[in-house]
Amino acid sequence: MAHGRFDELLQYRGRAAKRSDSRIRRKAILEAALRVIEREGVRGVKHRAVAQEAEVPLAATTYYFVDIQALLHDAFVHYVETRLSADSSRLQAQSMALLEPMTDSDLQQPLVRRQIADRISSVLLQHVRSQVERANERRVEVAFRQEAMRNPDLARVIAVPHQAQLQAIEEFLQRVGSSDCTGDAQVVMGTLLYMEYQLILEAVDWQVAAQTLKRLAEGLLRLPEESSN
Repeated sequence: MAHGRFDELLQYRGRAAKRSDSRIRRKAILEAALRVIEREGVRGVKHRAVAQEAEVPLAATTYYFVDIQALLHDAFVHYVETRLSADSSRLQAQSMALLEPMTDSDLQQPLVRRQIADRISSVLLQHVRSQVERANERRVEVAFRQEAMRNPDLARVIAVPHQAQLQAIEEFLQRVGSSDCTGDAQVVMGTLLYMEYQLILEAVDWQVAAQTLKRLAEGLLRLPEESSN
């Protein structure tokens, strides 16, 4: 099942802005909240701090967001719409495009499956590279995830794009004949997040990342290891 756009699954909670200037101000507040999160984490998000960052009156933040929960909720929805949705949709489209010309019979051929493994590992590496190049956005995402462990309300919101991403991965895996789409999708998601984290910390290099993703792709397509001889 395709996940569709995240912004169709998530809804803003704060007060809506009707006029164009009001929408601009509301967006500025949400962008300011994300910048505060990037620097200080979620715990740094206070009405006064965000208003100062956005260069708007304090009353503007409390007008649109009656409490911090509403501000955090809408900041995450805004993050998904402006950052996460496009990246995830692009990854899904590129992955499924590899399979479009393939018949079920083609996908059973070892040579074809190896070609798919090589191509999908390149697609995954390109995706990871794009994430690492925007490390500031990854810090925001990680901060939201950490806060979700203490904040059940935020956890429910974060689960929406997470589940949608997993479903998109499962769709690809089902097409290539995975015997456990759910488990394999968890492995893919976990590996991508781990590699992004390690690369941002410079704990591994890109050669290791490429090798890891190649082994992941070969494992998902149940390919035997190639002999070094």
